[in-house]
Amino acid sequence: MVRRIDRDMNALTGVARVDRRTKDLAKRIGPGEVAVIDHEDLDRVAAETLIEANVGAIVNASASISGRYPNVGPLLVAAAGIPLLDNVGAKVLDRVADGALVTISGNELRLRGETIATGSARASRRSRRRSTRLAGPWAASSNGLPRTRCPTSRRKATCSSTAPTSPRCRSSSKAGRH
Repeated sequence: MVRRIDRDMNALTGVARVDRRTKDLAKRIGPGEVAVIDHEDLDRVAAETLIEANVGAIVNASASISGRYPNVGPLLVAAAGIPLLDNVGAKVLDRVADGALVTISGNELRLRGETIATGSARASRRSRRRSTRLAGPWAASSNGLPRTRCPTSRRKATCSSTAPTSPRCRSSSKAGRH
């Protein structure tokens, strides 16, 4: 039975679905349920599958943004308005049983009233700022998507994405082809 997330007093309560593989979890999670995953550097594809599944919240045992490479997954989750409790530790996967009723309150994950894990609560603006700061030259543009230099061009050019899948390159140089 799927329970809706209760958003009273900044606490979210819902049925937990636990899996170490986000891809497998996305196939069986119901709308409004809490996804408990272990996915370092939450990528765009994983984020989109969780968003499409209409999850109520995401609890990630690992860091969704480690800073090793740019990823827009956490930005997409934040833009979708889905609460993300990040970097709570791998033990949460063993402590939370699939189907258990969990509560997220601030940066704490609670099971039967007991705090079992603490992490970083990610809100929309905060996630975007952190991602931009860690990403450096891959920083998000005003539309929340990465802005980079075109990897195939030697000339100064910038890529601006209108969709996460199709970057457009514009060059300021009028030089001929090589």
